[in-house]
Amino acid sequence: MTEQTFAFVLGCPRSGTTALTQLLNRHPAVAIGTERFSGPARRRELTPAHYAPERFGRFEEGDTHHMGERQDRVQTAVLNRIATAPVIGDKLPQLIGKVDQLRAFPEPKLIFVLRNPFSVAESHDRRAARKRQTWGTDRDHRVAVRKFNGAIRQIAQLEKSRRFKHLVVPYEQLFSVGDGVSKIFEFLGLDPGKLSDTSDLFATSKARQRAGRGVSTSSQFVALRANFEGYKTAMSHALARLGLDDAYPDLRSTQ
Repeated sequence: MTEQTFAFVLGCPRSGTTALTQLLNRHPAVAIGTERFSGPARRRELTPAHYAPERFGRFEEGDTHHMGERQDRVQTAVLNRIATAPVIGDKLPQLIGKVDQLRAFPEPKLIFVLRNPFSVAESHDRRAARKRQTWGTDRDHRVAVRKFNGAIRQIAQLEKSRRFKHLVVPYEQLFSVGDGVSKIFEFLGLDPGKLSDTSDLFATSKARQRAGRGVSTSSQFVALRANFEGYKTAMSHALARLGLDDAYPDLRSTQ
């Protein structure tokens, strides 16, 4: 087998990790799984051996929460290239807070999807309302905020330590106008010109945003510039002064 680069797609749930994985897999030199080994990642047991073709194609108990015929088809498409693709890896939001296990991999590259917290929370609420078995009704905006903050902390830690090579990609800019596509593949050491047609992926994202599933520029500005710490403090003080802090425990300041 030729020398391969390991790459992992990270980000909090509902931040666009699946869309980015689909985009990456449109390149003939890329084979990225879809949470193929979410179980080992959670348990801090992930190793390069998991991505050997024979092991990747052999589903074992505890490997992943994505099982079934449809998922097998998704992973099989990657399996067909994983032995020879120059870039291989996985989409694993489960690595947030647990990236230390990637020290077992030779110079892995991490790509973070960063989506504004308003849309992440909205997407969590929408999925929770569907009451599907694979997504609990309690995984709403409160969980979204916790996951989002965890991802932000992880990015900050990586920036500080420089232990792993990583690239942070803003979801809105990438899937609204395509900004950053070339940089992603250059980061992986690949020629962006060899990327196959992706117009359907971007059309789907734009359609979602037109349907109200995206975010406006003004909302992004709020997400980036608003003084959320000040708002939290002011809200906590106001509730206390009105004698309403017991009625709204979720809104109390944690400081």
